[in-house]
Amino acid sequence: MVILACIGIIVAPHFGWGLDAVYGGSMEPAMKLGSLAVMQPVDPETVKVGDIIKYAPPTDTSTRVTHRVILVDKGDDYLLFRTQGDAN
Repeated sequence: MVILACIGIIVAPHFGWGLDAVYGGSMEPAMKLGSLAVMQPVDPETVKVGDIIKYAPPTDTSTRVTHRVILVDKGDDYLLFRTQGDAN
């Protein structure tokens, strides 16, 4: 496991991917507290219901939240995602 994590840390950035730990239990059982998540930047237009995303909440841009998308609302000049943790 440690070897895979080290390879991921070295290789992932070359593909635009990142590794990050899951700091809360809101996504259990899909992602347990302390899990290592592999992230890849995506075009927001491609995000759909059921996807798991990591984002900065508008009220605290210094933290990041990992939740599942439960609603996508696309307007003429906006794109809104409603998210929820699996355990919530």
